[in-house]
Amino acid sequence: MLERQTITALLCCGLLSACTLLAERRTTIPPEPVQIQASSLPGSESEALAWLTAYRVLANAPLDEQRKEYLAAQAAASKDGSDNNRLRLALALSLPGVPWRDDNKLIATLESPTSLFKLPDSPLHQLVFVLYKQAQERQRLRDEQHKHENELLEELKRLRDEQKRHETELLEAQHRNDELQMKLDALRRIDQDLKQRKHSLESIP
Repeated sequence: MLERQTITALLCCGLLSACTLLAERRTTIPPEPVQIQASSLPGSESEALAWLTAYRVLANAPLDEQRKEYLAAQAAASKDGSDNNRLRLALALSLPGVPWRDDNKLIATLESPTSLFKLPDSPLHQLVFVLYKQAQERQRLRDEQHKHENELLEELKRLRDEQKRHETELLEAQHRNDELQMKLDALRRIDQDLKQRKHSLESIP
């Protein structure tokens, strides 16, 4: 049991360390990329470690090499949807920072019949589980971000509508004030005219 927990921890650390390796690409000379090929992989626990080793090397490879591996993995999975080919494609889809990263496709690849989750409980099965859960979490975070952005857009629209309503009310109030001012000015002129006429009448001998 302890050995299995150790292998699981190694699997998680291996995947997480791949993101750090990408940051080193600008300062170190990347090793020659190793394609993920099922025929060269041993069995049991060492099989999962071999997948992780190939993934780490691929994660540190130039983008062109990563693209070649992704296209090759996609073609292989389309031709033969074996567990190894689909896992190879899933790893290529999970590479951080690549333009073809697609968590929906990654999840579908892992779930498609026969599901890789039906593999016997093993380090390889745990690797699949880690890939799947990471993709689900990224998807959840994107959904939350999208929801938050929509809420912000709705709030911005509400504020703009409210601002527009206030501006309309201000314009209407200004228009009423202008009308009242015009009436007041007219009354003042009439009052002045009356005063002038009264003064003129009073000045007549």
